[in-house]
Amino acid sequence: MHKKQHSGAGFNKHHSPPFQPQPQASVECAIGELTLSEHDGKLVTVLGSVDRIIQTSGPTLFVITDGSGILTMKGFEGAGVRAYPSVNEGHMVKALVEIKEFSGAMEGEIMKLHLLQGPEAELAKQELKEKERKRA
Repeated sequence: MHKKQHSGAGFNKHHSPPFQPQPQASVECAIGELTLSEHDGKLVTVLGSVDRIIQTSGPTLFVITDGSGILTMKGFEGAGVRAYPSVNEGHMVKALVEIKEFSGAMEGEIMKLHLLQGPEAELAKQELKEKERKRA
């Protein structure tokens, strides 16, 4: 039998685990403040109301607003499979998304999605209404 010989390149005789980068920290942002030039490839946390849900043959699209802007977010469970089935139009959500460019437009790829309920959802709805009044 022949023993495999290592050239030494990439081999650590102490067998320490390979380097893994630390997860990127997210920043909470108002949707209206997001730009591709500043946020492309970055993780952000957004809070908003689900205005529309579109099921495609690929991901599920969630269009949300926070009173400052609108963001389309993609959730993927499988081809044509509804992502986050407990989330419906009108629900308040908090999402961790990675900002990306798709067909010339900004979108968020959902990493985590939290459905707000009870007092947490009511407070978020009140804040959204206040933002909308200020913009009007």
